Amino acid sequence: MRSTLASLALLLASLAFAPAIQAQNTPESAYAGWVAASKAGDLDKMLALSSKEKVDEFNKDITTPEKKAEVRELAKLMAPISYKVKKTDLSKDGNKASLKLDAMARDFFTLNDPKAKPQKENIEVRLVKEGGAWKVDKQCSGQDGCGKEPDWVQGAWGKTLPLAKGATVKAVPGKAANFGGAKAKGKAYAVDLVFTLPENGPSLSYFLHRSPTFAEFYVMMQGETLTPIARREEFPSSFSEGKPEVQTLEEGTSYSRSTGFTGTGTLSLLFDIPKELKGEKLLRFIVTVDDEKYPFEIR
Repeated sequence: MRSTLASLALLLASLAFAPAIQAQNTPESAYAGWVAASKAGDLDKMLALSSKEKVDEFNKDITTPEKKAEVRELAKLMAPISYKVKKTDLSKDGNKASLKLDAMARDFFTLNDPKAKPQKENIEVRLVKEGGAWKVDKQCSGQDGCGKEPDWVQGAWGKTLPLAKGATVKAVPGKAANFGGAKAKGKAYAVDLVFTLPENGPSLSYFLHRSPTFAEFYVMMQGETLTPIARREEFPSSFSEGKPEVQTLEEGTSYSRSTGFTGTGTLSLLFDIPKELKGEKLLRFIVTVDDEKYPFEIR
């Protein structure tokens, strides 16, 4: 599950190939065109080769020249340096395709490390046919590719949920006032995840991102996926002079933590709920305990 910027840059050869690509209109040629546009940082052509869902996501979230410039640079960095299509799968109705690739690419998490070198990656690209033309919809790296939707374990607010080796977690309403300078444009909404770890118990890890594509913690309302804009940690091992750490989450940046402690610790998340959204809030989150993932859905 990485900011809308990274999603489009990852999703999003030179365009001298364009006439041949359009004539062939195959999943492979559509992806080749998308890679070319990504390497060139050409937003218009990237969007022309992306699915309507991704275009709508872009237009909603990337609204300033500064953000567009950030997408361009990230696209150039994240485009596969080289790749080979190993396998193409088509759906029965012929409107969806999956490409399995062997690629050389830069690792998303080490983009800011000048010493980091491109590495081999397994990549899956999913495309959809819209208006008779193939459009790139999703790109995923890793052994499992884009995988499948987690088997969410159902929970309720305030209910204690078991983890490995006697550890537990429960989700409770939080206090937006605890987040200091973090500001919401709409309605500020806070959630506390309260973890209890036994003595000599397991390690706890989690991953946060502002992009719905990569986020492992998010709230769903009326079909909208809302990711956290800030976090606040109150773990026994992360105190600084007795004060919990509060951090605003930046677009395009990944945040993770791996920690071990004895007793109770709280991860608080702040969400920005658009004023026009009403009704039930569905919370989903995935935590990792001793290398095993636990996906929960809280109603």
